[in-house]
Amino acid sequence: MYKIIIFTIITLMLSGCSLIEKFSLDSNQTQIQKQTPSKKVALLVGVSDYSPYSSDLPGIDTDITNIQSIITKWGFDNIKILYNKDSLKLEKELKKYQKNLKPNDIFLFFYSGHGSYTDDLNGDEADGRDETIVLSDGSENMHFLDDDLYYYFSHIKAKKLIMFDSCHSGTAYKSLNNKFLPKSILPKFVDKTFSTSTNIKGTDKITGEYIVLTAAQDNEESLATANGSLFTTVLTTILNENNSTNKSFQTIKDEITEKIVNICQKADLPPHHPKLSTSKEELNDITIKKYLEL
Repeated sequence: MYKIIIFTIITLMLSGCSLIEKFSLDSNQTQIQKQTPSKKVALLVGVSDYSPYSSDLPGIDTDITNIQSIITKWGFDNIKILYNKDSLKLEKELKKYQKNLKPNDIFLFFYSGHGSYTDDLNGDEADGRDETIVLSDGSENMHFLDDDLYYYFSHIKAKKLIMFDSCHSGTAYKSLNNKFLPKSILPKFVDKTFSTSTNIKGTDKITGEYIVLTAAQDNEESLATANGSLFTTVLTTILNENNSTNKSFQTIKDEITEKIVNICQKADLPPHHPKLSTSKEELNDITIKKYLEL
């Protein structure tokens, strides 16, 4: 009888050890999975060299440098820069992110350069025109349609933060003492529309989880200066402040707007108003730190 009891106790002890060992292994595997960091990748596109020479934009290189400095501090160690003629590689690079990024990764896109518009050929725009960013190799300017941008953004599976420092107004003007230049270019100065490999059009918004911050409303012009574009300069100034990553995107947008309006009023210029768009309303109030997992 005692032998049976002792044997039962030993069996239970061995079984318990096995369970503890299995639990420990499972816990370690879970911990390893949780500790696996998401990739943080960024694509920065800047165009200053346009055709004709009078359409060139100053300070775009400063915009790229300022944004690169900020996001490097945020842990983005995979940063691709397409500057001037390399901007024509945009579709090729977007395809890579579409193929390689996973839902737990983070993708940041930044563009600084001219914005414009062209006729809407698929009827998805209420105003009858597609907004565009304008790529260039210095001799030929090309529209890259918002439809095509949104198509690629939608098929990039990662969480997205997208920023545009460009404008979409067709009314160009000369600013006071030429200290500021509008970042819009009339369609007649754009040679052709970039021919993308996708035939899917009509996507009027990005899908998946995203936050988009733009320099101006669709009917406004953002401004460029020799020391950097106004929107990007104000944005990076705010982001370089202590504890800026604890601010929500809505707060950041509001602070940028206030500063831009004040600067434009002092320079006697029409102000432009940044716009914030998100995939769901609660993301307006999420902090930079939480969204980018800093």
